[in-house]
Amino acid sequence: MIFDIELLISRKNELERNQGIIQQAWENANSLWNIESQDINQVFGIRKQDRVIQIEKNKLDYLEKLLTNATDERTLELVRGLRRHPLWRICGKYSRLVALWSQRQSKNIQLKYVGNQSQVSYEELYLIEPALIHILRNCVDHGIESAEQRASLAKPEEGSIYFSTERTHETLKFVVEDDGRGIDTETLAKKALEMKIWTLELVETATESEKMNLLFEPYLSTSRQVTTLSGMGVGMSAVRDLITKLGGEIQVQSEHGKGTRFLIHVPTKKVGKQLRK
Repeated sequence: MIFDIELLISRKNELERNQGIIQQAWENANSLWNIESQDINQVFGIRKQDRVIQIEKNKLDYLEKLLTNATDERTLELVRGLRRHPLWRICGKYSRLVALWSQRQSKNIQLKYVGNQSQVSYEELYLIEPALIHILRNCVDHGIESAEQRASLAKPEEGSIYFSTERTHETLKFVVEDDGRGIDTETLAKKALEMKIWTLELVETATESEKMNLLFEPYLSTSRQVTTLSGMGVGMSAVRDLITKLGGEIQVQSEHGKGTRFLIHVPTKKVGKQLRK
């Protein structure tokens, strides 16, 4: 197939015009978060059925196929970039979710988008989204204290969750960080001993990093009660499995009493292969 630059320009202009249509469709879908709903998964299903977005995605796919014989990597990257948007633009629903969960927990928590806000596409976000949602939910339910507890600790009444992305040529990085109670690794180790996941010798000799990784053990939870959000101990194990399937890794950094940071790294090549399946 002969590479036709005029056709490329025409398609590019058409896609740029249609970006406004895509954004409006997502805003319309996001507005449904204002409706009280007990079934979060049902509301999330909206985007799978959003025909407008699918039509625009098909156009982008066609353009990429048109360029398969192009040798100019810069041109190819420009076209791929048409799919990407700043995190704050496509993640409005996360702010609404955090607000909804906070209200149910009688907490005051804000989700804040920080950093250089490298751009991500809807499709990339879709692959990693179940992990991000669970981490955000854990921050609300387990991480951030109630307003009364925060006041007694001389913390601001409003808790904060910070969300950022960073893209390099090889890696897509997501960071979720809260200013909550942090993770008590000694409690995690004691729970592992109670559940016979670890021996007493292992509890006494394990490093801080090894104790932190107990977060990803199935059914291990330090929560005293199961809430409507979490507490059953199965979520973080599933989070790690999903990220591993994408060829990535997750790290947890925490300071007891000050907060927790979750860092997710996924290789862009592996994500690209998943999107082409």
